[in-house]
Amino acid sequence: MKKNESSAMDDERELESFEAQLKLLARAGQIPYPISEKEIEDLESECRGITLPPELEEKYARSVKMAYEDMAIEKGKRRLYGEVKVFGRYIQYIRKEAGISASRIAERLDKDKDFVEKLECGQISPLHIAKGTIADIMETFRINLKELVSAVKMSLQVSTMAGAIPVHARADAKGDEKERLEDISIAAEDLMYISSKKEQKEISVPEEFVEGIRAELERRGRTDLI
Repeated sequence: MKKNESSAMDDERELESFEAQLKLLARAGQIPYPISEKEIEDLESECRGITLPPELEEKYARSVKMAYEDMAIEKGKRRLYGEVKVFGRYIQYIRKEAGISASRIAERLDKDKDFVEKLECGQISPLHIAKGTIADIMETFRINLKELVSAVKMSLQVSTMAGAIPVHARADAKGDEKERLEDISIAAEDLMYISSKKEQKEISVPEEFVEGIRAELERRGRTDLI
C-alpha cells in the first residue's frame, strides 16, 4: 500500500473516532454548545459500531469538550456587544451565557470552585490574583488586555464607591437566595459605576499590573490578546 493511501486511511479512522466521541459527549450533555437531537441521531447512525480505544477516547474527550466550550464562550462573549462589566461579573456573564458550570471553569483554571465563585461575586480583587492566573482567565474567556483593563478599572471604581457597604453576593448563598443577591449586587454595581462617572472619580489601573500581564501574555506567545 502506498504511503499516502495509508495516511488517508489513518485520517479517516481518526475522523470516525472524532465523530464517535462527539456523539458520546453530546448524548451525555457534556457539550454546552447547542446540538440538536437530529444531529445526535445522525451521528449515532454514522458512528454505529465504532468503539474507541482508551487512548483515543481520553484524547478526543478532552479536545472535543474544550473546543465546544470555547465556541460557547465566544458566543456568550459576543452577546455582551462590547459592554464590559465589573471583572468578576464579566467572567460570570460569559460563563453563564456559555452554559458552563463554575466547577468546570475551576477545572480549566486549575483552581477550586470556591475561587471562581468568590471571583465572580467580587470577593477577590483582580489586583490580588497572580499574573499567571489572570492570563489563564484571559485565555479561557478570550479577554484582551484592553477589555481586562476596562473591567478591572470598573471593579476598582465600584469598590471605592461601595466603601464598607456589603453589596456583593455571597459565594456561599444557595439557589434563589443567591440569584436575588446577584441581581441586587449587579444593580448596585452598575449604579455606583454610573455615579462615579458622573462625579468624575476616575481611578487608574496600576501600570505595574498592566505591564506584568502584558509581559506574561508575551511570554506565552498570546500577542493576539495584547
